[in-house]
Amino acid sequence: MPRDTELKTDLAGPRGPRPGMFDYLEDEDIDARYGGGAPRPETPHFHFAVVGAGVAGQGNMLGLIREGRGAVRGLYDTRRRSIDTALRCLEHPENVRVYDSPDALFADGSVDAVVIASPNHTHREMLERAVRAGKHVLLQKPMATTIEDARAMVRAVKDYPRVVMLFLEYRLKPVYLQAYHEAFVRKSLGDIKMLRIHEHRGPFLNKAGQWNKFSRYSGGTLVEKCCHYFDLFNVFARSRPRRVFASGRAAVHYKDFVYKGERSDILDSAYVIVEYENGIRACLDFCMFAFENAEGICLNGDRGRFQGDDGESARIRIRADNGVPDAELVTRWRQGGAHSGSSPKQLKLFADAVDGTAGRYPTVEEGFWSVVLGVAAERSVASGQPVDIPELLEACGGPPEGSAGA
Repeated sequence: MPRDTELKTDLAGPRGPRPGMFDYLEDEDIDARYGGGAPRPETPHFHFAVVGAGVAGQGNMLGLIREGRGAVRGLYDTRRRSIDTALRCLEHPENVRVYDSPDALFADGSVDAVVIASPNHTHREMLERAVRAGKHVLLQKPMATTIEDARAMVRAVKDYPRVVMLFLEYRLKPVYLQAYHEAFVRKSLGDIKMLRIHEHRGPFLNKAGQWNKFSRYSGGTLVEKCCHYFDLFNVFARSRPRRVFASGRAAVHYKDFVYKGERSDILDSAYVIVEYENGIRACLDFCMFAFENAEGICLNGDRGRFQGDDGESARIRIRADNGVPDAELVTRWRQGGAHSGSSPKQLKLFADAVDGTAGRYPTVEEGFWSVVLGVAAERSVASGQPVDIPELLEACGGPPEGSAGA
């Protein structure tokens, strides 16, 4: 498909120029619906390499460089075009090594940390290699596409002395930070009983080989994308999931999406209900054929209610009968960087962790439970029946050894 093609779809008008970091795509990778920094505060003092030089890998690479403490040492990708695109983003590409294999990357003693941003189904192999090589790891979400792989990854990092951080940066979006503050710091809502998160958006971005359109590579939409929201469910519920019921389908975009003769098998919309052991119920309302983006959270407690929307302007409403005044509206809502500023926050947190100064950050075990919910939701959609989490875990080898859910 020519890159200047005018699009005739329900979502897009003329296609604008694609940002440089999307130039790794071949024409065949392009879905017609999508085309696709800050000053450095310090002298870099650790070296990192990137596995997977597509848009996520490039974004993490540039974000860490701009954060100031990390310098990119090398890149590995199975596609030369992705490597070339990533190198063009750098001021001094001649200083960056291009590895011809993962073995060469992990054997490089000058690499302190590895960013794993390859397709989801490769995460287990790359994480296990990184741990054997003794590297710090920043692992893109979702951590795995199956419960079996996720469980093995938790086992691989047990007692590992270096940093393994999962890139679940939605925890750091201002709207969710504010909700957490109201629920657990100001305690203006009382005991949380129900929570709801919605995201209405357009379809997935193009990826090399369109791997994110096929469940065998991505884990399915409810694993690939919704792991962010299932992680937030777990954060706010403060309990283990007991049962999942989901209803979804490919209603618009992926019911007829074909790549190289293969039809996509992922969802573009779903409702997901999760019941927790402590009685909390959570609901996800997810749509990828919306005509405008909308995302937000609603928490209902026995003493108050929080509603917050992410976006260019803040909308926060709090109602409580316990004498706590309504929270001040956030006037500086969106911060610089991707995902409402949460991506640069996560990269700073990773640099802090490498330096030994980080506080709380998303762990592989927490990533395991977000994968469990995604897999359960996908199975519920397929079967039309609720999925019992203990039964699902038993069938997949059980929770990780030593897990609070074991």
